[in-house]
Amino acid sequence: MSTLNINRVNVDDALAAETVMLVREHLTKTYGVPRWFVGMGGSGGAIQQMQIAQNYPGLLDGIMPDAAFPDVFSTALAVSDCRLLNRYFIANPATDAVRKAFEGHTRGTCAAWDGGNGDAVLATSGSINPPCGLLDQSKVYNPVTNPAGARCSVYDINVNSMGRDALTGAARRPLDNVGIQYGLAALKARTITAAQFLDVNAGVGGFDIDGNIIARRTSATTEALQLGYETGRINSGSGGLATVPILHLRAYAEPGSDIHTIYNDIKIREQLVKANGRSDNQVIWLLPNPALAPLLGLGTAQQAVLTALTGETFKNRLTLMTQWLDAIVADPAVLSTEKIARLKPAEAVDACWGVADAMQYKETATLSGAGVCNGLYPRTPPPRVVAGSPITDDVVKCQRKPIDEADYLPVALTGTEKIRLANIFPDGVCDYTRPGVAQSKVKGTWLKF
Repeated sequence: MSTLNINRVNVDDALAAETVMLVREHLTKTYGVPRWFVGMGGSGGAIQQMQIAQNYPGLLDGIMPDAAFPDVFSTALAVSDCRLLNRYFIANPATDAVRKAFEGHTRGTCAAWDGGNGDAVLATSGSINPPCGLLDQSKVYNPVTNPAGARCSVYDINVNSMGRDALTGAARRPLDNVGIQYGLAALKARTITAAQFLDVNAGVGGFDIDGNIIARRTSATTEALQLGYETGRINSGSGGLATVPILHLRAYAEPGSDIHTIYNDIKIREQLVKANGRSDNQVIWLLPNPALAPLLGLGTAQQAVLTALTGETFKNRLTLMTQWLDAIVADPAVLSTEKIARLKPAEAVDACWGVADAMQYKETATLSGAGVCNGLYPRTPPPRVVAGSPITDDVVKCQRKPIDEADYLPVALTGTEKIRLANIFPDGVCDYTRPGVAQSKVKGTWLKF
């Protein structure tokens, strides 16, 4: 219906929400008032559903986000970490095991993030080709030849809600990696050495205001952080997300270095629990990916079975969402999380499907632990989680604390290593027992910019 609901074309979620509103209005005027209006789409399309549902409740009565990410800005944060780490390891090659210790993801995932989406932070190109989507490239920003040109980063696209930095004139950006100890969990588990831990953290770097990699780490302003959280550019599981049915679907492709990791569905769940005390309006389904059949040693017949399973599951999910939304519309009670949970169909529960047998296994989705689903489909967290961030991964700029030797046990750092650590983190390291700087829920819904 509209190209502005294609995330690759438009990553301004407020504009995407307005587009949904106009599409809904057009359909209502043309065909009559709809019983309900549901969102469906994957990856960037999932991002738009998540942000529209949080920030502009009522536009989408139910959402079906495939291969979901919670929002644009926290996804850009994960991409940025991967770009920094991937570029470090290009210059300083390491084994797959060492890279995973810092990146969290399976082999090649951070490289895929870097190559496919890493330019999102670049003012000179952004993630759209051609840069800024402009046919006339003479209008695009260049720090030397056209400093007044259109800036193309994901942050600049959202300048109407984020405002401009008074010093640089660029859009405020909630991008920060000061104090992050990349690979901390791996150091404590002794899967990397103290020397490797220190080398990466000393050399990982950050981004300048135009998104170019520099030696200094990136520091976000309080204003940028506050706006990112309060305006809902960074999802927190709050706003309208508590009162909308959510049916996730994901075809597991992480062994193929796919960026669409199952961790994100768990992250969204933890954010819902943190914001609302519950997440029973969310269902997570996980399927084997037919495209990975050759990689898993499966033949063409089994691949055909998995392809058929994918199509059938898509159909079944739409049937369940229809039942769910019909029941919600028919119930006169005020819309609430309790109402949504009470009217949820019995089959709308977390589940995964086997690779070899295509059997359904109904299990609560978790990041780790026992169970058939976790065994079949190992979860891989992003760099910040293996650096100590909570599963919600909602801290953009951490509050810091002094270096404490006890935080590295059972590893005992040498005197030389302690001095080097203090030089890398002169202002302290992330304290994830406290909220992030300026961190908050969304200030309200239906905000205007």
